[in-house]
Amino acid sequence: MTKKKKIKTLILISVSLLFLILAYSFVNSYYTKQAREFELTELPDIPLHDLNGNNFDIVQLEGLKILVFMDPDCVYCKNQIKEFKKLKRQLSDLTMVGISEQPLERLKDYVDTEPFFNNPKNFMTHDYTSKMDDHFWIGTTPHLLIYNENNRLIKQNKGFINADKLIAILEKVK
Repeated sequence: MTKKKKIKTLILISVSLLFLILAYSFVNSYYTKQAREFELTELPDIPLHDLNGNNFDIVQLEGLKILVFMDPDCVYCKNQIKEFKKLKRQLSDLTMVGISEQPLERLKDYVDTEPFFNNPKNFMTHDYTSKMDDHFWIGTTPHLLIYNENNRLIKQNKGFINADKLIAILEKVK
């Protein structure tokens, strides 16, 4: 075998291996993402903390629930809260839980300025370990997880969604 053929063979083998590694990585990432999204079909029992540092169990909430992963400084999250206010006027039996991994003091300041999260049916929690965010690949804010009274996932929405669409989703469940 000539030197030129050896180089061509080596390049062909290298390119083939690179292609196989990329294909494996893509397939593995896809199935991992599918598995994590499947875990969300039931409300995950992951401990969170209220803004006073007390443990909080989401699974114990009753009725329809919307979990919104958010950042108080996010423009889209602020607009989502405006839509939630419209939604609450029509569906008062809904519980909304804001989840953020932002520093606790920032969240407390936000709740002081945003009265929406100052009531028993709408409140903010602190994901101090980023477990929800990291484990379920919550990569964008706002990110909504909507669960029925049996803690089963109705809808997952990545990004902003208006009140009319939320109402249409929730009315199908009622």
